[in-house]
Amino acid sequence: SRRWGVTLISIICERQKWQDKKKNFCSIRGNPMGKRKTYCTNLDSELMKEIRILSAQHVKRQNVLLEEAIKDLLKKYKHLEPSLGVSSA
Repeated sequence: SRRWGVTLISIICERQKWQDKKKNFCSIRGNPMGKRKTYCTNLDSELMKEIRILSAQHVKRQNVLLEEAIKDLLKKYKHLEPSLGVSSA
């Protein structure tokens, strides 16, 4: 029981050190992606399963993969003329 308590305390301390390092890194480097906003949507469950698997395989956050896909989609459609009545702003 005491052994588990010591292990738990060491895990908590290591996590706090990691969070402090992350906080310092972000404050020094700034946010490379600019201001962040929450965007909620519903996606196909099989598609999300594939994203989770891809995320684990490449050790990347799911959010990073989704942003990469959105950037690729915007680049793909950028060359097309906007539809009548649709603003690009």
